[in-house]
Amino acid sequence: MARGWTGALVDLVLPVQCLGCGIPEIAWCSACQDAACQLRLHSPDPAPVGFPPTVAAAEYAGDVRLAILGAKDRGRRDLVGPVATLLGWAAQAAVPPAERWLVVPMPSNPAAARARGGDHMVRIGLRATAGSGHLFVEALSAGHSGEATRLGAAGRLADRRRSMRLRRDAAALLAGRDVLLVDDIVTTGSTLATAAALVRSAGARAVRAAVVAATEKEVTRR
Repeated sequence: MARGWTGALVDLVLPVQCLGCGIPEIAWCSACQDAACQLRLHSPDPAPVGFPPTVAAAEYAGDVRLAILGAKDRGRRDLVGPVATLLGWAAQAAVPPAERWLVVPMPSNPAAARARGGDHMVRIGLRATAGSGHLFVEALSAGHSGEATRLGAAGRLADRRRSMRLRRDAAALLAGRDVLLVDDIVTTGSTLATAAALVRSAGARAVRAAVVAATEKEVTRR
């Protein structure tokens, strides 16, 4: 909790300016968001078994990295909207136009969610899909997981499989439906592969994913 409050206090003291171009009184301007967006299909190398087709809006670097960290860990609610915009673009590219999918956010473990004042992917995902016609469903939960930054790809996948679960009331919603998984960052792909396996086990039909950013590096823990 201390880290989140410290970041928020710092942001109150320092003047707000665009992460990219420095324009004052705006967190991240639309021009810089447009410049950062590089929509593409992404798959980790190597990809874990069951990794779903995934569209990433950008690379996890530069302005995008700062925006995600701000919205996720520094209490920068003014960056939730811009980050959600990138995720919304990825979601639009990931599913056919006019189709209605179930949107399932990747869950944070309870301790991380408490430290951040709530689950950041619920905030971002709801903003990203507002008005899309998709149904937003918190179908997954996460228990305590290991120190992900110290695990390799195989260890991270095993950790996710131990800690992630379907919510008790989710299976009935998922059966026979097309599901779009959403997350902020994809690294090894273990989180999305585990989530895809879980929703498929509940009878989901097609499973795809959309993420704000993609990287090959181990950079964060959920």
